[in-house]
Amino acid sequence: MVELELSDDNMGDHRVRGESRIDFEKYGESRRPVIRVEGKPLDSVLEADSLHGSVVIKVDTQGAEVNVFQGGARVFGRADFVIAEFSHYLIGRA
Repeated sequence: MVELELSDDNMGDHRVRGESRIDFEKYGESRRPVIRVEGKPLDSVLEADSLHGSVVIKVDTQGAEVNVFQGGARVFGRADFVIAEFSHYLIGRA
């Protein structure tokens, strides 16, 4: 189970809540409502061998990029291109 903090004004800014390594908040994250959702590694929900042709992966997971890469080694190994957005602040919070 993963705690997901919800943004009240941006549907693309919900974030996994983790043990923050950041001593301050930029966006009042501790005041966000939190729900628990089931999280699974990418390799357990997408079979790399089922991917055919050119494979392009875009990762924009609001600080959880490291988790996505760790849980998707086989899928990312199949990718021809990977486009990833990251934020040092969000990665530190996740």
